[in-house]
Amino acid sequence: MGDSVGRIKLLRISQVATFICFFMITFIIKDSKNLLLPIFITGLLSCWRTNLSYIYVQELFSSKFKSIAGTLFLVNDVMTMLYSTMFFQYVSTEWTHLFYIVLTIMAMSIFILFQMPESPSFLYETSKFFEAEAAYNVIARFNGKRPINVEIPADRSFISEDGTITILSFDEPSLGDKLRDSAFRSKMLLTILFWIGCEFCFFMIGFHMKYMPGNIFDIITLQAMVTCIAFTSGGVISKKIGTKQCIAMSFCMATFGSYLMIKVPGSLGLELPLLIFTKFGVDCGYSQVMAYTTSEFPAYLTSQVLGICNIFSSMAGILAPQIAEMDDPIPMWVCFGICLISLVGSIKPEVKSVPEEEDIDLDNSYSILKRVFEEKIIIESPKKDDFVKLY
Repeated sequence: MGDSVGRIKLLRISQVATFICFFMITFIIKDSKNLLLPIFITGLLSCWRTNLSYIYVQELFSSKFKSIAGTLFLVNDVMTMLYSTMFFQYVSTEWTHLFYIVLTIMAMSIFILFQMPESPSFLYETSKFFEAEAAYNVIARFNGKRPINVEIPADRSFISEDGTITILSFDEPSLGDKLRDSAFRSKMLLTILFWIGCEFCFFMIGFHMKYMPGNIFDIITLQAMVTCIAFTSGGVISKKIGTKQCIAMSFCMATFGSYLMIKVPGSLGLELPLLIFTKFGVDCGYSQVMAYTTSEFPAYLTSQVLGICNIFSSMAGILAPQIAEMDDPIPMWVCFGICLISLVGSIKPEVKSVPEEEDIDLDNSYSILKRVFEEKIIIESPKKDDFVKLY
C-alpha cells in the first residue's frame, strides 16, 4: 500500500490507530482478555510505522546523508528499549506510568506527521512532478531556503508552443514483471536471505543472553548499548567501504563469533565477550540490510519489497526463541549456519541484467508524440501557471 497511496498517509493512519489502541489499553480496557485485540493491532501496525518511516527518512535526504539519517533512525528506535528498561529499573515498575509518557510522545508525533509533506522522491518517481515540487518547497520553506522548480524529464513531458505542459504516463513494471528478470530475482532472494539471517540471529542471541548470570535489567541494558554502538558503527563503516561490503564484514564477524562460541570451552569465561562480539556483527549487518533494501530497489517498489522481506524475517524471528531454548550447542550451530550462508551470499557476485532493447527513441520528440496519440496515454495537461496554484 505504501507504493500506491504514498508514505505519509499510511504513517498518519498507523500512528493515529496505534495511539487509540494505547489509549484504550491504558485507560479503558480493564479485562486482560480484551487486551489481545489492541495489542495485535499495535503489533500489526508496527511494521507499517517502522518500514514506511525508514523509507520516508531515506527519501527525504540526499545520498550524501542517507547513511547518517538511517543510522540515527535505527539508533533512536533501539533507544526505546534502553529507556524503558532504565525506567522500570530506576523509576517505577508500574507500566501505566511509562504509557503516559509514550502517549504524550505519540500525540506530539501525530501533530508533526500532519505537518510533513509526502515524500518528494516518491512523488517524482511516480511521475507526480507538480506534487513533488510542492512537497520540496514545503521543506524548503521550513528550512528557510529558496523555492525550487522541479525539472520534468524530457521523456515524461512535452511542452507545446502555447506553453502547455503535457505529462506522459508510462506504466512502470510491476513487481511481478520485475521478478521475471534474473538479476532482479537474484537480488530479491539475496535481500530476503539477509533479512532472515539478521532477524533470526538478532532474536536468537537476545534470548540466549537471558541465561547469562546477573541482573536481567543490566543484561537488557547491555544488549541495547551494544546494538546502538553496532548501528552507529555500521553507518560509519558503510560510508567508507559501501553497504554490501559492510554487510559481508558483519556476517563474517557473526560467523566467526558463533563458531568460537561452539568451540571455546565455557571454563575460560569467554561466553559473554563472544556473545557481544557475535551480536555486534549481527546488529551491524541489520542496520545495513535496511539501507541496502531501500537503496537497491526502485522507489515505487520499496514498500512492497520491504513487506515481502518482513514476512520471511518475521517467520525467522518466530523460530528464534524456539531454537534458543534448545540444548547447547544447537542454537549456536544454527546461528553459525545461517550467518555462513548469508556471508556467502554477500560476497557472491551479483547477476547482471540483460539490457532490453528500447522500443522508442526517448530523445526524439516525434516518437514521443506518436506514442502519445497512438496509445492515448496523456493523463493531464496543466499550464505553466498552474505551478502557482500549488502553493
